[in-house]
Amino acid sequence: MVMAGGSGIVPSAFRPLFSRDPHRQLKPGPCTSSSSPTRLPYTAPTTAREAAIKRLTARRDFGVHVVTYLAFNAALVLVWYVTGHGYFWPGWILVLWGAGLLVHGWNVWGRRPISEEEIRREVERHGGSHA
Repeated sequence: MVMAGGSGIVPSAFRPLFSRDPHRQLKPGPCTSSSSPTRLPYTAPTTAREAAIKRLTARRDFGVHVVTYLAFNAALVLVWYVTGHGYFWPGWILVLWGAGLLVHGWNVWGRRPISEEEIRREVERHGGSHA
């Protein structure tokens, strides 16, 4: 779909996300080095406040995930029960989605953040190059 006043098929609001300028160089910052113009995939929070907000948001998102899991699967079990409660087909969804919920919970409470020491060791292990 071509947008009026724009070029191509990407709406102008999303164009920065899809632009591919091969001459664009990233400026060195907290996640880059002057010898490497590529950004690292992980950007650590810069302040304790940002880290706390990130943790609280993750916990809140997990709570929403749990409530959604319970409500949706309760509805499926109700449908199963009302339709004659033969083979318990909602069990497949309960187990598979439950596994995803466990992984989400592990990411929220079980994983520790990447430390600067781990980043340093990984960079040294690869000799400081991305090749």
